[in-house]
Amino acid sequence: MEGQESFSTFCEELKVKTRKVHDESDKTVNLKLAVVLTDTRLWATALADFYFVFQNLEKCMESNSSHPNIGPLCNRDMFR
Repeated sequence: MEGQESFSTFCEELKVKTRKVHDESDKTVNLKLAVVLTDTRLWATALADFYFVFQNLEKCMESNSSHPNIGPLCNRDMFR
């Protein structure tokens, strides 16, 4: 089928298929970061918001670490 790519791993597929949205998101985050770095109250709020995001991601990855697609992504050395 035309336009259909072949991937050797789920991680590779995920990386390729989300590249565009991540690039756009990175640009937005970097712009916001410049503003956040100038205000300590905004900085504290941003850190607090991301804490819960990473806490939940880590919890979900831990509970699914034996899954063949999630396991390779679950690097406990990278957890908070």
